Amino acid sequence: QYSEISLCKHKIEEKLDRRIISFAYPNGRKTDFNMDTLNIIEDLCFKYAFSTESGQIKKNDYPYRIPRYGITSDLSLWKIRIILSDIWARIV
Repeated sequence: QYSEISLCKHKIEEKLDRRIISFAYPNGRKTDFNMDTLNIIEDLCFKYAFSTESGQIKKNDYPYRIPRYGITSDLSLWKIRIILSDIWARIV
């Protein structure tokens, strides 16, 4: 895990010429990462990591298990609008 995540982070930083501070677990379900993964993410100086657990971000969320909303091709436009309007309202 360490080699793969570290190498990918380095390549992206090199291509973009900037530091990468966030990570998204490829599948992101609770069974797709463990304490070793969380320690690797922290050791590589990521500030945030996003799971695929659905939900709103809360102030006290653990920074390496942040939930996110999935937007898939079968999601209706009105549901996407509701999700985005809720997110936008929390940002502004």
